[in-house]
Amino acid sequence: YLYPSGTCGACPTTGFYLSGSNCPACDASCLTCSGPGTTACTSCPATAGVYFKPSAGTCGSCSTAGFYISGSSCLQCNSNCATCTGSATNCVTCNPSTNYLRLDMGNVCDPTCPTASGKYQTTQGIQIACNSCDPSCATCTGAGTTACSSCLPGHIVSPTGSCVLNPT
Repeated sequence: YLYPSGTCGACPTTGFYLSGSNCPACDASCLTCSGPGTTACTSCPATAGVYFKPSAGTCGSCSTAGFYISGSSCLQCNSNCATCTGSATNCVTCNPSTNYLRLDMGNVCDPTCPTASGKYQTTQGIQIACNSCDPSCATCTGAGTTACSSCLPGHIVSPTGSCVLNPT
């Protein structure tokens, strides 16, 4: 194959891409590429702070909201997350349409917090969140055994907010 220098040889697997019978160089930001330009990268140099963003075919920092670092890649968060960490569905903050960070469901974002079904509204940092009531409560106003607002059948809410066996 023909290199930009005018010499012939096998097209190297890094730094160049095959274009017909030519071996043009990849963009300097890419380790390997599928074509010309900054958006044709298929891998990036092993440089601190440089990550491969497969959704864009680019190499660079991973500081854009809606993306997270996974090894040497910069991957997109789930569409419900405004920001995430560690995996696409481990949301840190949610988009406005899915405003509850469901702590009870592994940090996914959801449009509802079913407070009538054993959940309560809370916050996680600046994010509105939703979590499960203590198992002794049917409904609650917060975490713990003393935040019950209603109890399972056969139990009543005591003056301390905990559920106790109904004496009648």
